Formats: sequence, C-alpha cells, structure tokens
Amino acid sequence: MGVDEEYYDVPDATVRGIRTAAYKLLEHDNGERELYDLITDPREKVNVYTEPAYASIRADLTRRLDVITTCSGVTCCGN
Repeated sequence: MGVDEEYYDVPDATVRGIRTAAYKLLEHDNGERELYDLITDPREKVNVYTEPAYASIRADLTRRLDVITTCSGVTCCGN
C-alpha cells in the first residue's frame, strides 16, 4: 500500500473502501458500489462507478482492495 492510499476497515461494517489522492472506491455489503473522482468532485457528489471512462480506475482500485482485504503475513500487501 502506497503512502497516498488509505484503507477503511471497520469491524462489523457494511462497507469497505480504498482511497488514493485522486479516487475513492466504496463497496457496500448490499452490493452498492461507489467511485468518486476526488480531483473533479472533491465533495463526492457524483458517483462515477458505472461510467465507462472510469473502467480501468475501477478495476485497479477493486484489485487493490481485494489484495488488502485478503492478504496476511509479513509480506502482505507489498505492492
């Protein structure tokens, strides 16, 4: 995990998420997904999760979030 990322983990939470300097991805237990472009929308008013222009960002953040939430051990989350 880089210094420009944050991971949110709240026990018994209904949401998990990852934030970089430019984007925030949230995944709710009910299946709802949110992606915000923090550069163009710093107040997180427009959910761009389904926008085709953000497909690669969505895929990258989802991959990172999956790694962070499933890794364990000393070498966990090296990249």
